Amino acid sequence: MMTFKHKKAIDWDLMTRFKARRLVAGLRQSMPGQWGKSIEILAALPEAVPVWLRAREWLERVEEFKRLHGDAGEWNLSDCEVMAKAKAYAEWTGQLFELKSPVCIDAEKVDKVCAICDLVGVEYPRALTAAGAVNRILCPVWWRRVLRKKVARVVEAGAIKLGLVNRRDGGYCSQSAIQRRKHQNERNAAMLEKTLIRNEAGQVFKLSELAARSTANPEIRGGELMVRIRGCEEFADKAGHVGYFLTLTCPSMFHAVQSGGKGPRAVMRVNPKYDGVSTPRDAQAWLCAQWAKTRAAWARESIKAYGFRVAEPHHDGCPHWHALLWFADDVQAFRALQILGDKWLSDGGAVVSYPSRESVIVYKSGTGAEHEKGSLKNRLNVKRMYAGGAAGYVAKYVAKSIGHFDVGVQLDQTNGETWEVDTRDVKGWQRVDAWASTWGIRQFQAIGQPSVTVWREMRRVTSDQIEKAIHCGDGVASKVWHATQKIGAVAADWCRFMLHQGGPCLKRGAYVVQASKRINEVVNGYGELITRKTVIGCELKSGRVLVSRRQLWGRVGAGEGSEVLQSSEEREALGAPWTRFNNCTARIMHAGRAALAGLKSAADFPKWGALYEVDEYCRA
Repeated sequence: MMTFKHKKAIDWDLMTRFKARRLVAGLRQSMPGQWGKSIEILAALPEAVPVWLRAREWLERVEEFKRLHGDAGEWNLSDCEVMAKAKAYAEWTGQLFELKSPVCIDAEKVDKVCAICDLVGVEYPRALTAAGAVNRILCPVWWRRVLRKKVARVVEAGAIKLGLVNRRDGGYCSQSAIQRRKHQNERNAAMLEKTLIRNEAGQVFKLSELAARSTANPEIRGGELMVRIRGCEEFADKAGHVGYFLTLTCPSMFHAVQSGGKGPRAVMRVNPKYDGVSTPRDAQAWLCAQWAKTRAAWARESIKAYGFRVAEPHHDGCPHWHALLWFADDVQAFRALQILGDKWLSDGGAVVSYPSRESVIVYKSGTGAEHEKGSLKNRLNVKRMYAGGAAGYVAKYVAKSIGHFDVGVQLDQTNGETWEVDTRDVKGWQRVDAWASTWGIRQFQAIGQPSVTVWREMRRVTSDQIEKAIHCGDGVASKVWHATQKIGAVAADWCRFMLHQGGPCLKRGAYVVQASKRINEVVNGYGELITRKTVIGCELKSGRVLVSRRQLWGRVGAGEGSEVLQSSEEREALGAPWTRFNNCTARIMHAGRAALAGLKSAADFPKWGALYEVDEYCRA
């Protein structure tokens, strides 16, 4: 006969199982679909423990999983849910600010804003004034932006900690990140397609048409980047500079998943050295910090370098860098690489002693903590570049990140070995793009070169302005301008552009041609007075401004609709010189309006904000 004590034990066991099943059911409902395999493993009773302990062990395991990854389930929201939550938070914060007297000192306002952000778990608003901070948290659009970022990063961090981001499950990022980026691109494309803008000549364009002609187009972006890389290489070859190709990786604590072996039956394993909390953004911050220390040490020893840096993900989402760098000579290069190795391996790694001409690095013992296994081999890889090969070194990495041409199979190098990454049903560059978008990682960075803004603006400058500059004694403008133009069979040349700009590794103000900017004080959407800088052309050393943006643009009114769209022939006719198109450069600089207003100079002109906001024609 069953005793009361035995019946109580059975009831407790059933209650424990019921609680565990309910938690598992909640996790199934809230977690992303890609987490299904992990949830199913979690849903099974542990077999390696005695029968009378299984229910308790099961519940503890489920509760621990919820403690570690519960945030991902809470924040696994669709975009519609994010928008609804953003609206609710804006209304809620508005009610909180109405609870007390509207007369409130700035310090109290800031404290309340910070408390609200801490409660929700989002970043503090970047505001110039207390009123600006309050206006932001009362704005649904601001909440929508910060919540989208939080949702993406919390859910993706959970997938990385679980080991779901690896070369067998798509690589670089989770399926949730792919879907979010896809929906974001669709929203952006829809907005660009329905937004119409009109210029002074009366030409009307869809914003999507203009975006396709800019560096937002992957083909244009990739082509421009390769032109700059090739130009750097040609400049270095002519100057006799020494080039190196560097691969810079993070410590093991940032890598969540081990590669698992080469064979088809290889199993991805969680890295035992992974700290369990670091995200790709943390790893990128570590890379930036080490690079900042390196650059500071180079500056103290007057070592200068120029080139490019490309950030891309390992298969588990941890970033690493590839860098093309050129130095003045072998002595500077060797010393620079010594310093680089010292900084990169300072946390238990080793110190680079001397890279030979055969691209082999010789190490000596570090002075810090115990060496991390594999750091001598994998943390820093250096290859000597010879004439004519730099563009080839980095071309595949650029294509993997931009997608302007197909590189075929995606490969990843881990622990000195190369693995194939299964990108599933999307292109490899799309996964890289989703990864960079999720974590806010800048993929490409030029080092020690003239401004690409000047390059782009000089390409827009008309030849008549160059002819006038030559007649006035500014002959250098012609050299820089011709280097940026494709004239007949002669292509634009970044090498010549660098040469005529004064060469690499100069301070921004020391280059021959600078970007010319119009500075206005305007009130932003949050009631703050800000300084807005708009590039309008290029400024020469003599002070002459070459205007590159000669038309003002404004949005077409919402009520006009698609009937204002024009054919290409109509646009071309409207843009002809005999129309009301205004070639007066003084207009761009405010000088024309100042003269009409009876003022001595443009400096005395009232601060009306950006020109397109006050131009009567653009308001039409």
